[in-house]
Amino acid sequence: MASLPNDLVNAIGGIWEIVSGGHEFDGREIWKFDEMAVGDAAKSFKQMDVESVAIVSVFSPVNPSHEEKAAKIVTEILGETIPITLSYKIGSLGLLERENGSILNAALSKVAPLVIDALERAVNKVGLNNVKLYLTQNDGTLMTLDYAKKIPVKTLACGPTNSMRGAAFLTGVKDGIVIDIGGTTALIGVISHGFSTRINSSC
Repeated sequence: MASLPNDLVNAIGGIWEIVSGGHEFDGREIWKFDEMAVGDAAKSFKQMDVESVAIVSVFSPVNPSHEEKAAKIVTEILGETIPITLSYKIGSLGLLERENGSILNAALSKVAPLVIDALERAVNKVGLNNVKLYLTQNDGTLMTLDYAKKIPVKTLACGPTNSMRGAAFLTGVKDGIVIDIGGTTALIGVISHGFSTRINSSC
């Protein structure tokens, strides 16, 4: 949880364990995976009634085997109902960014299905039962509701991204700068080849 604000760390719970494992950038094992340590961590988590778990391993996007093994052990101890986020499904090679993204995804994994199910019920209530629903990701692409329930962190900042993609679509401009003005902030985004590449915020 490096660089996350203290109040967010406290809200999430700040519970973590480091165990042996991980891989090099070419997929070679750095340290042997410690199954017993993962099992002990999971038992500790169970006693603390954790609601979700994020599993992060060095260079897991290259070789996800240790994350997959850890998830299997954690599921066996905590049960199928505890959501588990595997970092190789969240981010790229950068460890800290991928770790923080995975932690945030785990924190959202309980509430996201409730919100998405409520949206689906509302759409059905107004008679749009046969409509296929999608949510936007923060890269400007679409995802299914089932995918969004598993990876809700990818919906964060999708609003400004929609503005960037919408501006490119409506104007036909493929390369430019877009300003999204909200109630309290102005978000400045860069469009490159029709896709948003960077978003900065200012008050």
